[in-house]
Amino acid sequence: MKNLKPITYNLKPSRGFTFIELIIVLSLFSIVVLAVSGVFLTYSRTQRRLNSGEQIISTIRVANETIARDIRTAQIDYPNQAGADELHLLDISGAAPVTIIYQPGSNPNCLERVVGGVVAPLLDCGSLSVLDANFYVAPSTDPFAVGGPDEQPHVTYNLVFQNLIGSGLEQKTVYLQNTVSSRIYLR
Repeated sequence: MKNLKPITYNLKPSRGFTFIELIIVLSLFSIVVLAVSGVFLTYSRTQRRLNSGEQIISTIRVANETIARDIRTAQIDYPNQAGADELHLLDISGAAPVTIIYQPGSNPNCLERVVGGVVAPLLDCGSLSVLDANFYVAPSTDPFAVGGPDEQPHVTYNLVFQNLIGSGLEQKTVYLQNTVSSRIYLR
């Protein structure tokens, strides 16, 4: 058998990283951080827009249901129904009739609900603005009066909302149109 010599390696002691290696690692790390932060900023902007949209839709849904419920359960107050910017209803379910009025508020961008003389904003006017509100009553004359049209009363309303929170892409304008028939039939 031959005489085997041990293998020896010529290892120099490690002196650390070279300057070029450090520059390359730092530049790659910077590129990764910039890409991740760009994705995070886009995600957070999208999340803010979605939250703003959800908030406005939720508030509008409550306002829509309140108006629709009042129209369904109350009688249209034909003698006081003056224009398209107000809706006058007469709640006859209680002992004494209560007038329900939807009108532009003291703040011109708010919609108020007046019940028995008590004024309450229909929605949070600090975060949501009503740009336009129109109420169309059909038939235009009282169907329950003698000689009136033989038609079930209904109200079509158009509302335009805009959120006041945020700016630019976060501001949303929502158009709502709904037609609701009164369930009160006096014939």
